[in-house]
Amino acid sequence: MTVLVRTKRKNALKYIHLGWITALVAGIATWALAQTLISISGASREVMEGVASFIAAIMLLYVGIWMHSKTNAQQWNNYIQKHVNSHIEAGTLWGLTSLSFIAVYKEIFETVLFYQSLLTQASSVQYSVVVSGFIVGCIILAIVAWALLKYSVKLPLAKFFSATTYLLLALAFILMGKAISALQEAAMLTISPLPIQIEVSWIGIGSTWQGLLAQIAVIVFFVVYFYSSKLKLKSNVQN
Repeated sequence: MTVLVRTKRKNALKYIHLGWITALVAGIATWALAQTLISISGASREVMEGVASFIAAIMLLYVGIWMHSKTNAQQWNNYIQKHVNSHIEAGTLWGLTSLSFIAVYKEIFETVLFYQSLLTQASSVQYSVVVSGFIVGCIILAIVAWALLKYSVKLPLAKFFSATTYLLLALAFILMGKAISALQEAAMLTISPLPIQIEVSWIGIGSTWQGLLAQIAVIVFFVVYFYSSKLKLKSNVQN
C-alpha cells in the first residue's frame, strides 16, 4: 500500500483492499466449516500451510526484486516518466489482489486452527478471556499497521525501497523454509537430515537438506540478480 501511495497509484489501493477483504470472508467461511462440517487433519493443514507459504515466498521475492530495481534514482525517474500518466497493467493489479489475499488468508487460516484448538481445550467460562485476548491483539495490530503506513510514506523513496527489498527477501527466506518444513511434515517431500542438528524455527531453518537448499536458492537468486543488474547499470553508464 505504501508503494502505491508513493507512486501516486492510490486508485489501485482498491485491489489491495479487495484481496484482504476477500481473505476475511474466506477466513470466516473456513471457521464455519471447521466448526460444522469438517475436521482438518494434521496432514491437510500442513499441505495448505506449505503451499500458501511457498506461493507467498515466490511472490515476495518477485516484489523485492522489483523494488530493488527502483532504488537507483535514474531508474526510478525513468519508471515514473513511463508510468505516471498510464494505468498499471491489469495483470499487475490482480497480482496485488492475489498477494494481499494469500498473505492475509494464510494468517487467518493459521489463526482459525489455533483458536479452534484453544477453544477446544478451554472451558465455557474461559471463552470471554480468549475473546478479550483476540480483541487486544486486533487493536495492537491496527496500531502497528497505522504506524507503518503513516511513517513509511515519509521515508526517502530510494531508502524506503532499499530497506523494503531486504525485508521482503528475509520474509521470502523464512517462508520458503517454513513451506518446505510443512510439506515434509505432510509427507509430500522427502526428508534428508543434515549431518548436524540445526533448528531455528523463527527464521524457518530446519535440519534438512531440502529446506536449507530451498532457502539458499532464494538468496542465490537474489544475489545473481543483484550483481547482474549492477553490471548492467555500470555498462549503461559507461556507454
